[in-house]
Amino acid sequence: MTTLLPPSPLEEPRPPPRRDGSLLVAVVAIVVSVALVAGIVLVVRDDGGQASAPGQEAPARSSTTTAPPDDLAEAVRELSDFVAEERGRPFKAAVEVELLDDETFVDRLRASEDEDEASIAESERLLRAVGLLDADDDLVEAVETASAEGVLGFYDPEDDELVVRGSELSPGVLQTLVHELTHAWDDQHFQLDRPALEEADDESWFGFSALVEGNAVRVEGAWEGTLSQEQRVRLRSDEGSATDRVLSADVPQIVLQLLTLPYVTGSSLVDELLRAGGEERVDAAFGAPPTTSEHVLDPTTYVDGAEPPVPVTEPAADGPVVDRGVYGAAGVLLTLIDHIPAEDARRAAEGWGGDRYVTWTAGDRTCVRMAFAGDDPEDVRELQSAWSAWAEDAPGADVRNDGGRVTVTSCG
Repeated sequence: MTTLLPPSPLEEPRPPPRRDGSLLVAVVAIVVSVALVAGIVLVVRDDGGQASAPGQEAPARSSTTTAPPDDLAEAVRELSDFVAEERGRPFKAAVEVELLDDETFVDRLRASEDEDEASIAESERLLRAVGLLDADDDLVEAVETASAEGVLGFYDPEDDELVVRGSELSPGVLQTLVHELTHAWDDQHFQLDRPALEEADDESWFGFSALVEGNAVRVEGAWEGTLSQEQRVRLRSDEGSATDRVLSADVPQIVLQLLTLPYVTGSSLVDELLRAGGEERVDAAFGAPPTTSEHVLDPTTYVDGAEPPVPVTEPAADGPVVDRGVYGAAGVLLTLIDHIPAEDARRAAEGWGGDRYVTWTAGDRTCVRMAFAGDDPEDVRELQSAWSAWAEDAPGADVRNDGGRVTVTSCG
C-alpha cells in the first residue's frame, strides 16, 4: 500500500489484532487489512538511488481509470519495465491497474478492509494501558481517518488488483505505481498472501511486512533517481499536499508511527540485505523473512543468521487473562521514546532479548504486565533503568527485576 505520512520517531532527526499475537502485528494489521501491501509513500524516503535502465518487456495491463486509458497503459508498461529490471526478472502475468478519484478510491479501500472491531478494541485497551492512547482516543475512528487521508494506493495479493489514488499521471501517482508494481512483482514470484504469518504467535507478520514494504520503498527510490530536477520538485509538491492532508486530520501520533514503521525500518533492512548479497539475498529473505521486530530494527541480528528470541515465561496476571502476546523491541522503542532521552530508548530496544505480556481488566481500566529478557546482564540493567524512567510519567506503573527478567506493570 502507499500512504504519505509524517516522519517516524525511529529516524534520526533531519521514527485483526490477533489474539495471542504482538503489539505491532495487532495494530499494524488492523490499520488496513491489505496493509501488507498498502501504500504508505513516506515523506521520509531517501532522495533516490541509482537506477538501471529499463529493459524487460512487461505484459499489457488492463485499466479502469480517471486518466486516458492509453496513457495509463503506456505508463504502466514503462514502470513495469523499470521494476522488472530492478528485480532482475520479468513479470509473470498481467496486473490489473485502476486509477480512481479520491471519493471512489476511499470507497474501494474501505471495501477492501476487514476490521475486527473486537480485536481493535483489545488493541485500543493495550495502547491505553501503556499511555500510547488517551482516554478519549477512538482507535477505530483513528484507523478509518488515517486510511482515508493517508493511503495513496494498494495492491491486493488475493485478487491481483492494483489500485491508485489520483486523476492524472502526476509524479506522485507514478511513484505510487512503482511502489505497488513492486508488490505485484514480489507477489508473482514469492507469494505475498501468507495467512500463516498473520496467525503466528510472534512478530512474523510485522517482519514480513517490513521486508515487503522496505523492498518497494527502495525500488521507488531508485526510480526517483532517474527523475529530472523539475520532476523532483513536482514530486515533492505532491508529497507535501498529501502530508498536509494527513497532518490536518485528528489522528493520534502512535497510529501514524505504527503505520510508518514497516516502511522506515524495512528500508534499512533491505539496504542491509543488498549490502550482504545483492538482489539474491533480498529474494532469499522472502523465503525466510524476519520473525521479530529486533531483526528489522537491527538487521545484523537477521542478515547473517537470524537470532532467535530468548524464551520468556508468561508473567502472571492479576485477573483473568484477556490478551497475551509479544510486545517486541519496536514496541519498547515506541513506548519509551517520548518519555526518556531518545538514545536511552534506542539502547533499551537494542538490548531486548525477548518478552511476553498479558492483559486483564480492573474495573473500567485495562492492565498489562510485560516480562522482558535482555541479551546479557548489562542489557537487563539498561532495560530496567529505561522502564523505570518511563514509569516516572506513568502513575501507578511498577517496574522490577524478577530473577533476571524486567517486569513492567501498568494500567490505563
